[in-house]
Amino acid sequence: MAGLPTPVQFFDRSPVCTYALALFLGYSPSISLIEEMARIERERVYEADVFFIDNLGFCTATEARRISFEDALRFERVHEETYRAFGYRCIRIAPGSVMERVQRILHVIPRSPANARGVTELGDDFDEPLPQAVLDEFGA
Repeated sequence: MAGLPTPVQFFDRSPVCTYALALFLGYSPSISLIEEMARIERERVYEADVFFIDNLGFCTATEARRISFEDALRFERVHEETYRAFGYRCIRIAPGSVMERVQRILHVIPRSPANARGVTELGDDFDEPLPQAVLDEFGA
């Protein structure tokens, strides 16, 4: 991780997500996906702790997101079960504002058995505005 501004990285998706989606849609995972799953396990590409951001109680359809809320809830279960089946620890982050959720995540990081990096919580000096697209996405 040389040259990165911080030793902690967050990923929005991983091959485990793709594996879960294949299962949800009734497809067998491809050979390349199975090989990638073996590689990320062998090389320990990701930390064992995975944050699951709980839904806000609704799902707004967009051109890219055509899933119903009921199907989103079903996929949420498959998604979490898949991560657990591959040995990840799922840490649920309850609904709240974007900043509340960020605080909850940062509160967990120093306590994580997989992470002794000592990331601190955002203080009052955190005034970096979040992009409007992020605020819109999360209803903030």
